[in-house]
Amino acid sequence: ELYSFSSPFTFTNGGQTGREGPTLATLTGHADYSSAAWRTEPNNFSLVSTSSGSVRLGFQLWTIPATGTYRIIAKGAMGGQGDTANKNPGFGGIVQADFAFTVGTKIIIIVGQKGMDSGLTPNVGGGGGGGTYVLAGGTNFYSSSTNDIYLIAGGGAGGHSNGAGPARTASANASSNGSSSNGGLAASTTTYYPGGGAGWGGNGAGSSGSYLSGGRDPQNNATGGYGGYNNNEIYHRRYGGFGGGGGNGAHSSGGGGGYGGGQAQYWGTNTVAAASTSYIQASTLARVSGTAVFSGNHTSDNGSVIITKL
Repeated sequence: ELYSFSSPFTFTNGGQTGREGPTLATLTGHADYSSAAWRTEPNNFSLVSTSSGSVRLGFQLWTIPATGTYRIIAKGAMGGQGDTANKNPGFGGIVQADFAFTVGTKIIIIVGQKGMDSGLTPNVGGGGGGGTYVLAGGTNFYSSSTNDIYLIAGGGAGGHSNGAGPARTASANASSNGSSSNGGLAASTTTYYPGGGAGWGGNGAGSSGSYLSGGRDPQNNATGGYGGYNNNEIYHRRYGGFGGGGGNGAHSSGGGGGYGGGQAQYWGTNTVAAASTSYIQASTLARVSGTAVFSGNHTSDNGSVIITKL
């Protein structure tokens, strides 16, 4: 045993908000981590770095303390509220599985953050919620193979703003593995340029200017998208949550991040846009056979990862 680990332990976003993930100091100084003496030892807990030495904010790098079986529950984040109390965002997904880990194995944890609320501002949709990722990793992370995924829980779409739009946008699909890892599409009509959520294998679609509204995939730091409507950025812009949530586009709302990114919601229709998807690795990557559980959705704002040593 490398160090004492009291389980279950819940990895969180450390109170961070917005399109970027938390710093190491934010995490280690937050009450959610105060019971973990191992948090201050870099060999046990740190952030992932790029090959050039820069830090990937929010990419938590945790070392398995002892050989054994661990249960991991991943929860995605909710989208941001729309412009009225009855324009609700989608919920994040929940997935669970057990894994046989060897002492010293390092895993990457990306905790999705809630999409930015409209603040009940008229004609403003919410940002998409970030997906939560639990990945195989090392000190440097650059991979797009599904073999490097343990779990992904999708995030919910941002709430709508237009009167004709849905009362609740798409919650993450956490009923089975997603069939595609692509980033989410832009809205069916691109007016106001809301962004799709990021997928494992690609960024979300959206605006193409200086402020990209599509969420970014983990290979691009899993940041949330900017609001895509540039006519009045200060009034309209609502960011997607860290974990690849799509930014809004004035009335239109962003899609959730996940294994496959959710589509941005077009402001002028009541048809709910496609949801983000989730993923549980096959037993080829340390998963104990028969332990995959797709648990649907939850109503918490931010994502989390709960790890229990069995």
